[in-house]
Amino acid sequence: MEFIIVFLLSFIVIVNGTCIRLSASTKEDILTTVCHDVVDYDFYLPSSTNLSALNENARLKLSNNYYSILPTECTKALKRLVCSNIYLKCSTGNTRIFSDIGYPLPVPFARPCRSVCDDVNSKCLGLLNLFGLQQNCTAKYDYTFGTKVLPKYPYQYDQSNNNKYCTNVSSSFQIASTREPYIYSNSNGACAGIITELYIPPPSSINSSFSPILPPYAIQTLIENQLSSYIENLPKWLGNECHFALRKYFCGSYMLKPQVKAFSSIISSFGSSSGLIRKKLSALGLNLTALNSFNFYLPSYPSQQVCEDYSSKCGKFIELIGLEALVPNCSSMSSSISKYPNSTQTIITFPLQGSKVPLTTDPNELDSVNDNDYEPSCPTGFVIPDDPDDSAVNYVPDSSSACAIACKAPVFTVSEYSRMIRFSNNGPRIGLPLVVF
Repeated sequence: MEFIIVFLLSFIVIVNGTCIRLSASTKEDILTTVCHDVVDYDFYLPSSTNLSALNENARLKLSNNYYSILPTECTKALKRLVCSNIYLKCSTGNTRIFSDIGYPLPVPFARPCRSVCDDVNSKCLGLLNLFGLQQNCTAKYDYTFGTKVLPKYPYQYDQSNNNKYCTNVSSSFQIASTREPYIYSNSNGACAGIITELYIPPPSSINSSFSPILPPYAIQTLIENQLSSYIENLPKWLGNECHFALRKYFCGSYMLKPQVKAFSSIISSFGSSSGLIRKKLSALGLNLTALNSFNFYLPSYPSQQVCEDYSSKCGKFIELIGLEALVPNCSSMSSSISKYPNSTQTIITFPLQGSKVPLTTDPNELDSVNDNDYEPSCPTGFVIPDDPDDSAVNYVPDSSSACAIACKAPVFTVSEYSRMIRFSNNGPRIGLPLVVF
């Protein structure tokens, strides 16, 4: 019977396809092609699928909320593993996938080495076990992809770790961490004076087509470019209070402050039970020695007061411009998370021994920031008043402006001044706002 099976298998063609190279030559390709920086080899593309399907498969496998709080080295290892499983390296004939089960079945690709899987379990410090995402490096796998029924199946990962027979994925690449310093902190940065560091959100929150894991500073640069296009085009006559409140609102909303949560403090929160919790976590395979110095970074959202200050101090300006993008929504929610909280809120729950431990952050008050030496300027015929509180000051176009009509010189009659004032009050409402956005 064994002889018959071997004889039949030797004539099976498992899949038809071709060997190609993954490329990402444009900025869009780099942002959307998940494995472009990992797969530096020719891979096997079965005729039954296409590049878009492979890319979507990789994107879905790496899109997990818990991945955003894992150590950076863990996330890199996960990306290597997922990409090497989806993009199988083309083989020149040295493959031995089915030698595990004693069948000389030739295939045109090599499977990943077990070391790629072991690296995930090592770099992730056991946290994947806690989230139910642990990797089984001795799992069996159907490398016929459902086209044939075999009496038994080979290992998914080559247990020998011999590069002659399997893919080790040695490519070098960098990925963004969940906390980055603000690299545009010079005077030209859109959020200079407001932001010093920021939480890096999952790229899909910016654009659903983006790869879930991008290089350092990619997301920050995208956000910076978007904010710069708005803030740099604000009218120069905008008053200090409104200008500052507006920058705090938008910079605080789009460049969230990272707040640290130490793993050790989470365990200590169990009080007298923390010792027992540690024993149970150790039994689950968590590397507690390494985790004692590990920090989660979570987003801190701008406080309700930041939003209300912007609404109050820029109300007239927002009404004048009439752009929906400028209108604040201080009750806005994202899932169950308030974008402008007035108290501590839960960002994500941490599964721990049958219970869910909330990971929380406090509102970001943005109270130790500055407006980067902003100074308004006025068009000809308008001035910044020496005494802004003088009741005779006539701000144009409204109270959100720093500019007022200049004092009357004794060269026109009262009626002539009246006509000019009427024009001055209404003209800027048409002309000045045109420079905004």
